[in-house]
Amino acid sequence: FYCYIILLSVSLLLFFLCLIFFLDSCRDFFFFQAEDGIRDAQESRGLGDVYKRQVSTQSTGASGGSMASTQPASRRLPVVGVLTGISPVSGADYYMGINKQFGEMVPKGRIMKPNPDMIMVSVDCDEYAHLLTNHQWDLVAEHLVAGVTKLVAAGAEFLCIASNTGHICAPLVQERFPSLPILHIADCTARAIKVAGLVTVGLLGTEPTMRENYLKDQLVAHGITPVVPDSDSDMKMIFEFIMHELGHNVFKEQTRQFFVCQIEKLVERGCGGVILGCTEIELLELQPHVQVPLFRSAELHISAVAEVIAGQAELRDFEPSQE
Repeated sequence: FYCYIILLSVSLLLFFLCLIFFLDSCRDFFFFQAEDGIRDAQESRGLGDVYKRQVSTQSTGASGGSMASTQPASRRLPVVGVLTGISPVSGADYYMGINKQFGEMVPKGRIMKPNPDMIMVSVDCDEYAHLLTNHQWDLVAEHLVAGVTKLVAAGAEFLCIASNTGHICAPLVQERFPSLPILHIADCTARAIKVAGLVTVGLLGTEPTMRENYLKDQLVAHGITPVVPDSDSDMKMIFEFIMHELGHNVFKEQTRQFFVCQIEKLVERGCGGVILGCTEIELLELQPHVQVPLFRSAELHISAVAEVIAGQAELRDFEPSQE
């Protein structure tokens, strides 16, 4: 009798173990069906597709009506190509910032928030800095466009250059890849300046950004008047701090005070605000030390990229008015 009881108990235990294993297998099967089986003729993008379907489903409202009868198929969100390496510090900030802000804009997927569709290419910052300091602007642009070429080949659908100075290559990018839209950092900055109701603003950045016109002309297209330091020695010193301290995550109090002084000089010349036109300058946290608004160009650029990828803005929303 006891042997019979033991045998029955072992049999029941094995039965339940087999049942648990079977149910677990079914769960995995149906989970992947939910992720893979819903795919129609559109190209698969993994969890991104699941998120996009969820957004469309949620838009049907409480009526519970069929999505097919009320809405067209959900639009695929664009893939951003991020050009970095110009400074590893700014590249890391862009990657983390875009992911963080995108996550705040989109709903949770089946398990977690989806990641944005993003491709990154890093160029050699030493070669870049060498060409830049020797004022070889054409070679700087060619060096950066080599990175853009890799982004295009990898499937990037619009371009984000993770640097103000890096936009020196924008005209050559438009020439080589006329169908590749660029979300220009100056366009994103200009939008914030116009919202603040300002026209004349200071511009601090690398020496090329302050001396050349590739960024200033884009601001002028929005009706903004940029003003740069009027001292050659100040411009050179700003560039030295960026290359040898800020670009390496070195932040000194005397450097902060130098930049505060530069902002005050620009205000004395009639500027109602100042553009921090270098991603590394923003890391000094200057706003608490000055009385005018500071426009953190990289932060504004990152926010704009996240808005576009999340479908909350269009690229044309940032372009200069044609009026």
